[in-house]
Amino acid sequence: MLQDSLLVYGNAANTVVYPLTVVALAVAVMIGDGACAFVSISLGAGKKEDAHRSIGSAILLCTGLSLLLTMIYLIFSEGILTAFGGKVNEETFQHAKSYFFWITLGIPFYMFGQTINPIIRSDGSPRFAMVSTLAGAVMNIILDSIFIFIFRWGMVGVAVATILGQILTEGLAVW
Repeated sequence: MLQDSLLVYGNAANTVVYPLTVVALAVAVMIGDGACAFVSISLGAGKKEDAHRSIGSAILLCTGLSLLLTMIYLIFSEGILTAFGGKVNEETFQHAKSYFFWITLGIPFYMFGQTINPIIRSDGSPRFAMVSTLAGAVMNIILDSIFIFIFRWGMVGVAVATILGQILTEGLAVW
């Protein structure tokens, strides 16, 4: 019964929450791609200090905006979920609230990883950028199976697996 409920209502809840993660992704990519271009231009011109300064600025901007977005999502979660169709039925809403809460806590990690990835590519390490992203995705897939089927954590398990994958991507990027 848990698996059927999770399959039907969990998929609906994920669909409700997904656009909100895309907003975070858009902000992160905007910062990361802008910094990436500037870093490439600066390094090409031999201005390493300008490149380093722009990376620091991108990290600060990403951190500040990710914390702001997290606060907005947490404060207005019920209204946001309702606006995105989460109240289609009570089961979907409950799954969406649970998933959204945990995913929102992971927004700073997600945004940092997505911001720093293009910067890593611009520094001449595209393979490492790809590997760090893939490592997080593979970890997410493996942990999803463990958290859903073995621990029976439902949507909380899905969200925690996602966050842990994002933390791995971010950790590798920082390294």
